[in-house]
Amino acid sequence: MPTTTIANYYDANYYDTNYYDANYYDTNYYDAYYYDANYYDTNYYDANYYDANYYITNYYDANYYDTNYYDANYYDANYYITNYYDANYYDANYYDANYYDTNYYDANYYDTNYYDANYYDTNYYDANYYDANYYDTNYYDANYYDANYYITNYYEANNYDANYYDTNYYDANYYDANYYDANYYDTNYYDANYYYANYYNTSYYKAKHC
Repeated sequence: MPTTTIANYYDANYYDTNYYDANYYDTNYYDAYYYDANYYDTNYYDANYYDANYYITNYYDANYYDTNYYDANYYDANYYITNYYDANYYDANYYDANYYDTNYYDANYYDTNYYDANYYDTNYYDANYYDANYYDTNYYDANYYDANYYITNYYEANNYDANYYDTNYYDANYYDANYYDANYYDTNYYDANYYYANYYNTSYYKAKHC
């Protein structure tokens, strides 16, 4: 597993033109050929990963996020310093209307300084990324991504309760019709026009991947 997340994985070549082009989010995006043995080895994201049984019981169980994958060192003070993910990070002032407004996710969001090679370097996705101490069995167990996960109350207060993201953050109003409505994730969102060369243009994520 850790070998799939070396420095060269998420470097500038990751989001090149050939990655998020029309073939990425096309009809076959999540089919067996995307995450097959050639991408993540057979035991990791095999054909059964994104098929009809995508969120089956065995998907996010304790074996998925085991000790070697997600350890406690990911979100500790060394990664996101205390002032980054502290109470002020997810408070009302962070994710308020100004967070997801037009100026947030525009071209300036994903510019070179954000997702450059130093962002997803070796220290980001190394073997010590998320271990059992972070996403333990009770976090991503069968009940997390089961049928009750993506129900109408997906991000209601009970999912990310007041202690994690307060009720007003991921409640029904967050992902309601006005946020992720049909116009957001509709056919035109993830089609070729979204992640094609004009979004991650070749001058930004230079087309040298693979």
